[in-house]
Amino acid sequence: MRRAFAAALVFMLVPALASAQPEPPEAYPAPPPEAYPAPPVQPPPPSPGHQGYQPPPGMMPAPPVARRPSTRVSQNVAIYGDLLGKGLLYGVGMDFNFNKWIGLGATVSYYSIGDLRAGVAAPYLALYAGGFKNAFLTQLGPVVMFGKEGSWWIFDEGGTMGLGQVSLGYEYRDGFLFRAMMTFFFNDKEIAPWPGLTFGGAF
Repeated sequence: MRRAFAAALVFMLVPALASAQPEPPEAYPAPPPEAYPAPPVQPPPPSPGHQGYQPPPGMMPAPPVARRPSTRVSQNVAIYGDLLGKGLLYGVGMDFNFNKWIGLGATVSYYSIGDLRAGVAAPYLALYAGGFKNAFLTQLGPVVMFGKEGSWWIFDEGGTMGLGQVSLGYEYRDGFLFRAMMTFFFNDKEIAPWPGLTFGGAF
């Protein structure tokens, strides 16, 4: 009888004790999105070649590269006067540069020396080797004397006469044009050197 009473008491107390335990709290609500704003998006660092690029610490920046064009490119037309040179005693001429290395031109003159009456035309191909304003150059082409009467130096008597010529020298060009050259006239018999100076302008 006592055992039955004790068992009944246990069955009655267990549910009562279980119901007396506090219930777990409900889940906390999630915070609104504006409570924690997203971090700002950082733009990627500039890559080499873009404005604002900074080399990593300890890395020296590349030195600047000069890219200015030669005056033979920026001032590729020259108009000049010769003292001696291809015109023999004097001449006027013009040349045009296709690029830094190659040009075409011509010198002409007309004069009277003793019994000689003649005009001179000397077209040439010009080849340059040099830097921004200064250059060594070679000019080569024919020299033609026309309307010729009389003779002088290596030019024999007769009508129109042609020779070959090669000029070697130095040029300075920066608005003002200056050349100092030695010209070698030649035919099938001889070679004759002849100095010359050139003064003019380049545009």
